[in-house]
Amino acid sequence: MVTPTEGEVRELKRRWAERLLAQPGVVGVGITRDARGYHVTVHLDERAARRGLLQSIEGHPLHFRISGTLEHQRAAG
Repeated sequence: MVTPTEGEVRELKRRWAERLLAQPGVVGVGITRDARGYHVTVHLDERAARRGLLQSIEGHPLHFRISGTLEHQRAAG
């Protein structure tokens, strides 16, 4: 699989953030970078279970992070 560029990941986040935020336990959607590149990261509250959540979008795996309770914000374009 080709690693997406930062711009491609930003576009994925823009298109999918609202739907991801509508899933139970999702408190935020962001972008992270690691040694493998850029990723859409889904922030979960402590009680969230990954079971039943989307695991990838448009062929790109999502990364998950337990972030606790965050102030829920609507996705910005």
